[in-house]
Amino acid sequence: MNGTMSADLVGSLLSSLSLQGDADGLIPHCPYDFIIAVDLEATCDENHADPSAVQVPRDKGEIIELSYAVVSVPERRIVHQRQNFVRPVETTVTAYCTQLTGITPELVENAGTLREAVEDLLSFIQTNPQSTFCFMAHGEWDFRFQLPRECQEKAIPLPPLFSVFFDITKEVHRMITLSAGVPRPASTASLLSLCKAMGLQHEGRLHSGLDDAVTVARLAIILLQRVHTWFAEKGDGALPPGLELPLSIPIDLGQEIEDFAVARSRVVRLGGVPFKATQTQVLTFIGESGVAPESMWMIKNAEGRSDGRGLVVLHTHEDAMAALSLNGRVMGDRVVQVTPGSEVDLEETAAVRGPFLTDLEAQQATPSQEVKPGDWLCPTCQFHNFASRRSCSKCHAVNPSPTPYVSNQPLKPGDWICQDPTCTFQNFASRMLCMRCRGPRPAGMELARPNGMNGTLGISFLTPDGTPVQQRPQEVRPGDWFCPNCQFHNFASRRNCVKCSLTVTLPAPPRSFAPNKPGDWACPNPACGFHNFQYRNECKVCQTVKPAGMEYHPAMHMQGARQQLSRPMELRPGDWLCPHCQTHNFASRRACMKCNASMHVNGGMVRPHHHKPSSKNNLRPGDWLCPDPTCAFWNFKSKTACTRCGRASIGAQIVPEGYNGGTFGARRDGDWDCPIQECAFHNFRSRTECHRCGAMKPVEE
Repeated sequence: MNGTMSADLVGSLLSSLSLQGDADGLIPHCPYDFIIAVDLEATCDENHADPSAVQVPRDKGEIIELSYAVVSVPERRIVHQRQNFVRPVETTVTAYCTQLTGITPELVENAGTLREAVEDLLSFIQTNPQSTFCFMAHGEWDFRFQLPRECQEKAIPLPPLFSVFFDITKEVHRMITLSAGVPRPASTASLLSLCKAMGLQHEGRLHSGLDDAVTVARLAIILLQRVHTWFAEKGDGALPPGLELPLSIPIDLGQEIEDFAVARSRVVRLGGVPFKATQTQVLTFIGESGVAPESMWMIKNAEGRSDGRGLVVLHTHEDAMAALSLNGRVMGDRVVQVTPGSEVDLEETAAVRGPFLTDLEAQQATPSQEVKPGDWLCPTCQFHNFASRRSCSKCHAVNPSPTPYVSNQPLKPGDWICQDPTCTFQNFASRMLCMRCRGPRPAGMELARPNGMNGTLGISFLTPDGTPVQQRPQEVRPGDWFCPNCQFHNFASRRNCVKCSLTVTLPAPPRSFAPNKPGDWACPNPACGFHNFQYRNECKVCQTVKPAGMEYHPAMHMQGARQQLSRPMELRPGDWLCPHCQTHNFASRRACMKCNASMHVNGGMVRPHHHKPSSKNNLRPGDWLCPDPTCAFWNFKSKTACTRCGRASIGAQIVPEGYNGGTFGARRDGDWDCPIQECAFHNFRSRTECHRCGAMKPVEE
């Protein structure tokens, strides 16, 4: 859309809006009737390989798109949007610029001039003079530097209203701070980060003037809604100290200069400074205005490194005014913003500022992380990103010049190269889409095909120029199979292709690598035949139920298998077999370790195993037998409560002094042995029933 909007259409549009108050009856906190979100796109170029070949210097770009979207503050909705392309005069639309913005030379070849685009925006405002308007942008660059500089160079009059605007980044930060209730440090953020912070789904193309303007307008609407909600919940509307309402105090460049002049300030702020700028570089930069600084300070981040900001103190106020003319000049490879400062800036940054690096310190600084082929530096925050990233890991800005990725990793069987000439990323064989650009896998690429009868797998694929490449062979083991759908190499244990999930029915090979143990069983499903361990009730692979005839082997039958695999497991006094599953349990267990069945059956205790213990388990004088007949656990002399059941040792049977090991057989007159053969427990004469199994004392004949 180009040209000037008709006055009748604009007047009809504005007159249809209610400008008397909020739609819900609440007087809006924003002092304007309309917010106009503006986004500028300018010519640019980038060439990291050969910086001398850059066609458009960073500080000489020309506006090629001026788009805007209008938000009605009372109604909290977008009421108008417009896209204006602008024909550049001194520079050209480069391939890099087209890739970044989507604007081609053909789009701007017959477009209007910057003067016409500015007049179109002014005509929208001037059609309804009784309404109040304020601009909004993502960042301060558009209104603080680009538009004023170019209008001045091209003798285009720019009304003072263009010096008053909201920065959506600062307004979102104010909302986050207001919600938290405490001040938080400000930070720059990409448009994607702002959308994420406000819970807004980003739409459109980044660096498209109209799409970005609409996104900023949508963010403004969310801010209006959230402030409205905050007022409704707060009740009294009292602001916590140190906090400001979003969309209430715009940036006023004219007022900044006036305050700067009234205070006779000698301080200027720097923004966008190269992160590794030295004192010499900053001194040279300030010297371009014909003045010399008194002191220069670097603002540090939480890690103690430069965050791209700085403060410069000049000798006189006149020198500081001269330094402001450097706004938009290039230092190193970055465009620096120079804005009015004050003594307050020095006080607020006292704890986080320090001198810029000296040349020697810069040389001795720890070298940065190795830059690999395809890695790139974010143009917004200078963060080092890996080649696989399409947007900055720190600020989420889109990679402005994605270069073909060159991998130094060897290709593995099935790996493939993305055929997008701006990507060429190496992807694993399992990927159907490129990890870097989300492009599809090449249709002509071959995957994982058997190569002859030598038991190896040869992988063939096509490079971007169509040249077939043969990769090193991979061993094909017995039972491995190739998916009939995608030809992916799958291991023998799989019944679904790991790549395309196709289900296949193939006879399983014998699994000789798993030794058969007593009770192990093979799945009866002819398409499976998986070797399952004895405790499984269904097949691990196909979930076929275990055949009824294959019973789990009792623990007593497992002793032979254990003896074959390792040393025999010793059965100790008190050990017992579960009456349900016949699992061997230690004496200390009160429930079966396998089926969790209790050792008590029908009110009695499962009969434990009894045999003469080995010498290492001999009882010693002072050891005692738990007085609880359902426990009968032998405890060490030092114990005052039973290790198994916790009962006190009062009334327990104690191994007498003089006992020298072996079976506890020190008998007294009247002592008796349990008549149950499996028990045969030695009981004191005072007992009328066996202390261990509860059997009645035999009647003496």
